[in-house]
Amino acid sequence: MPSNNFYVSMYRTGNSNNYRLVGPFATSGAAETHLIRTRAAAREGDIRAHFYLFAVSECQSHQPGVLNAKVLS
Repeated sequence: MPSNNFYVSMYRTGNSNNYRLVGPFATSGAAETHLIRTRAAAREGDIRAHFYLFAVSECQSHQPGVLNAKVLS
């Protein structure tokens, strides 16, 4: 069975999708340390992000988050 990974994700109200912004991380704690920087980076890129929820999510994906280069550099 593949191992799960953790991401800092963004959720929009009324939309069942979540957007994996930063990750993957091996633990939820590691992902949580990037929550504030990820939220700030998302808000710089899209003013609507002020209205979205940011949280740590768990999934089996191994794809890099779309804001990795900006947040993890």
